Amino acid sequence: MDAMPPATPHRSGPPVRLLAAFARTLCAILLVMPLPAQRGRYAPPAAVECDRNNLTSYIGQVIRYTRKEGRIRLAIKTDEDTEETVSFQPGDKVLIDAREMKPEDWKKVEEQPGKLKPGMRAIAWVCRGGRPVLDWRPPQP
Repeated sequence: MDAMPPATPHRSGPPVRLLAAFARTLCAILLVMPLPAQRGRYAPPAAVECDRNNLTSYIGQVIRYTRKEGRIRLAIKTDEDTEETVSFQPGDKVLIDAREMKPEDWKKVEEQPGKLKPGMRAIAWVCRGGRPVLDWRPPQP
């Protein structure tokens, strides 16, 4: 009768090579995954003329909107989970992506006059003792 080969110690768990391959794959996946959007502070555009100590901004999704005779009133569901209402009068500055808004830019903001496009975001820069500035942020295609 042949002798049995000596018993090899039993290992629990996967082989080392398999663990190394898994670790390499996981690292590769993490390197190509997009990072979550960083929420930071926006620098006020040059159009905001008040002292920064008297300035606040409301950044988020526009949930209510009216525009008549140059007057704009909107409610923003902010990224900080508050709801803020802001009004703008004729002569207040209106921007789009931090640059001066031109009449032809309204088609990027509205489906038709007075009807906002879905998914529209805005930043309302509000100055204590000054004029507010509206900065539209249309969704990027």
